[in-house]
Amino acid sequence: MRSPLQKVASLRVLLSELEREIGIEQIGSIEKRVLLAIADLTNSHDLATTKMIKDHPLNSDVTQPSFYRAIGKLEKMGKIKKVGEKRGFYAIAE
Repeated sequence: MRSPLQKVASLRVLLSELEREIGIEQIGSIEKRVLLAIADLTNSHDLATTKMIKDHPLNSDVTQPSFYRAIGKLEKMGKIKKVGEKRGFYAIAE
């Protein structure tokens, strides 16, 4: 029988493979958390607002400066895009 630690290790290996497939294995952990939060939020909403992204469970302990730095980096990398004319609306760049 596999221990919980062995199960976590298997999940981490799978996650690492998936990250490599979609090209996000090299981005920082905070950027990755912000990107994944946006992906999760836009699964059930058309857009993700800055507040929704910041309040997402993946980002609960991210400081405000780090959060906004991550948003900026993800935009520069072309992973996310601003949507609409108002400030603070984001979607995954396709």
